[in-house]
Amino acid sequence: MEVLAMGLFEKLKKNKYLRWFIKAIKFIAIAMILIVLVHVIIIAATVWFYDAL
Repeated sequence: MEVLAMGLFEKLKKNKYLRWFIKAIKFIAIAMILIVLVHVIIIAATVWFYDAL
């Protein structure tokens, strides 16, 4: 499976448009992780705040 993925990745790397597409996917993935972390922090802070009242 990984060998197949690597072979596919090598083919994709040669395509300039797909390289930008992969960069965009990575950027979106990082953004999603950051958004989730922010939400977790907000929820934790809200729970802590109501707990403190």
